[in-house]
Amino acid sequence: MKFLIQMMVMFGDVLIVLAAIVLFYFIFKMGSVLFALLAAVLLLMTYRTWKDTGGFIAWTKKGRKSFFENWDKLTK
Repeated sequence: MKFLIQMMVMFGDVLIVLAAIVLFYFIFKMGSVLFALLAAVLLLMTYRTWKDTGGFIAWTKKGRKSFFENWDKLTK
């Protein structure tokens, strides 16, 4: 179970990066200033939330080790 949760968190990071890339693509394709401002605000809010929750911590060796140690403590 803990490996599945770890993979889901890592997949979530990938989805956030892919969503940002798609949003950038549509910003340049649409050419609308209002859409560009809205997209910039959404990207900034998403980035700030993602960064405050650890960012790519699930991808680091230290982050994975901490998660697995905490999981073992919680399930005992």
